[in-house]
Amino acid sequence: MLASSAKSAARLITLAVPTGKIAYNPTLIVTGGEHVLAVRVESRDSHWLDEATWDPEVWFYRQTAEDQWERALDAPRFTAAEDPFATWVTNSGGQRVLVFGHVTLDRTTGPRPTGLTRFYQAASWDRLDPSAPFAEVRDMKDIRLCQLADGSIAVCGRPRGGQAGRGKVTYSRLTSLSELTHDAVWSAAILPGMIPEDRKIGNNELHLLPDGSIGVLGHIALGEEEHDMRYTVATWSINPDTGVATKPQELVERSDFPPTEPKLPRLADVVFPGSLERLGGDTWRLYAGLGDSGVGAIDLTHPF
Repeated sequence: MLASSAKSAARLITLAVPTGKIAYNPTLIVTGGEHVLAVRVESRDSHWLDEATWDPEVWFYRQTAEDQWERALDAPRFTAAEDPFATWVTNSGGQRVLVFGHVTLDRTTGPRPTGLTRFYQAASWDRLDPSAPFAEVRDMKDIRLCQLADGSIAVCGRPRGGQAGRGKVTYSRLTSLSELTHDAVWSAAILPGMIPEDRKIGNNELHLLPDGSIGVLGHIALGEEEHDMRYTVATWSINPDTGVATKPQELVERSDFPPTEPKLPRLADVVFPGSLERLGGDTWRLYAGLGDSGVGAIDLTHPF
């Protein structure tokens, strides 16, 4: 049973892509009065285990009107890139920079590729340089950052294997972006007791809440890869000083959105959260990927 939460205005967002392509798993970047969606775009037959077909890229779309988005043709283009994410940080020099990231695949590790998360920074989204990541974390996805009130950086990771099982959340706190390294993320402590062992949990976006806690937008998944999957949208919070997390509350499921054709039948029950935008008061707009083939938005009240 999902937690009760006021939900309204669920709809699909149409993003122009060439015939044979699909767009999904967005992240929202807000700067000044401009809203931009960074979105995963790929061929419908792209598959991560097949190097010959795997072709995901990150494209950027500017908002031109309510629920209308136009591709930014002058934007940087990230190739071999999945599931973008972004946050704003004030660096040690006092400059406000966008920290942007995505997942690619490392095919040098064995017969099955592993995830490799890359991080970039720039003064704005259109000045990101796809050839110049400032940090990489091997064999891990769902790594997200948030700057705290004292200027330090909260980091949540999602290792798999060993004590992490199918996938659990970690928390650590860095003094600055320069401390963001593979070893720093992998050495973080696992947050205990959040989900049953037959499920996996992942981070999608971190928010500094008014009470100083970290609000985490995330997902909970049931099912094995290459079989039927069920993903729901969940939120929880973390005390940044103690590292203690609340129990996740599952708020949104795929059936809350209008129907679309999934990329594959086994992905029909997947909703992958991307970003939460605060609209005012305690109303937030969730942007999410649907069935690995589309993008939707839904307004939520009291998500944390």
